[in-house]
Amino acid sequence: MADLVTLETAKRHLRLTVAATTGSPAGSPAGSPAVSDDTDLELKITQASDIIRTFMLRPDDVVWNAAVQGWNETVLPDIVQAAVLYQIADMYWHRGDEAGRGPAGGICPEAEAVLRATGYRDPALA
Repeated sequence: MADLVTLETAKRHLRLTVAATTGSPAGSPAGSPAVSDDTDLELKITQASDIIRTFMLRPDDVVWNAAVQGWNETVLPDIVQAAVLYQIADMYWHRGDEAGRGPAGGICPEAEAVLRATGYRDPALA
């Protein structure tokens, strides 16, 4: 499936500038390993897109689910794009090694809240 945001959009949201040479991206979490390409962020974009897309699916609503599966970086509601960016940021800054953070995996609280508050996800489907 197509990613729901571009690498450029994700980098702007995270306030990252990555040089084409070597070194850690500016604004990276403390202790991040040196990165010379955008492979890690591209993976997170794909994962976040899939997490949000899966969260948006509705049981027994074939038309809605087909629309959700057809979303891409240019055909996407702005609110859903915001949720994807929240999810990317959460995955980028919280890599699963923090004590007391709660269970890993799934949709981040900020992305879930914006989708539920705007009606893109029915609370009854939780």
